Amino acid sequence: MAWYPIGPSSYPDLFGQMQYVNSPSIASQWLSLTRDYAAKFGQDGDRLTPNEGRRTRARQQELYANYLRTGYPVAAFPYTSRHDEATHGNAIDAGVTTANGHNRALTGDEFAWLHEQCELRGFTWTGRFFITPEPWHIEGDTKPPHFPPYPDINVYNAIIHEEEEDMTPTQAQQLADVARAVGSLQSDMNFIKSELTGSGSDQTRLQETVIGIRALTAGDSRLKEALITIRAIAKKLGIPVKEK
Repeated sequence: MAWYPIGPSSYPDLFGQMQYVNSPSIASQWLSLTRDYAAKFGQDGDRLTPNEGRRTRARQQELYANYLRTGYPVAAFPYTSRHDEATHGNAIDAGVTTANGHNRALTGDEFAWLHEQCELRGFTWTGRFFITPEPWHIEGDTKPPHFPPYPDINVYNAIIHEEEEDMTPTQAQQLADVARAVGSLQSDMNFIKSELTGSGSDQTRLQETVIGIRALTAGDSRLKEALITIRAIAKKLGIPVKEK
């Protein structure tokens, strides 16, 4: 199953770890939701971030075993959680990362906004139906969205979960960094492509660049080469491309 990045967690035991969901539409709508949050509540630098998205089965078993021992926090039986890496993966536990990098829960007003706004982007606040309600738990692709994601938000298949199990945390984070870099390149490429016409050598070079960028999701090392080619085409055609 392919997994799509939605941003790193600031939750204490997952701090700095990239979180994922199982669908590009969920990822792009979540990232759009974080932008909506920033416009409404982010004046002090606070950001809506995922405490947790996709969850490995090993982690779910650990959480459930802890629940059986202590009774808190409530955890679903392994393989049944909507966070599950193999059968679901459409759930996100929402949190806030403050300007100084700390994690906090949403306020009452923020939760009320989240529950209303997420419905407009194809999510459902399913945490309300839990035995112990969870105001932070939402699930994506549960209904048709009222709004499309913002057009400049790009989501890439950053990892395949079978491969991730063999990665160190540092390697997984490096791959997530590449995914973000690819998203930046895609924005430039889309702009240039919209301006290009004809079938000359520049068009051929652009097509080669597209192939290179697609290869990046498989860990290809041609990131710098693709960037150089894009910049060269832009310069020759007099097309301004924002420096990242």
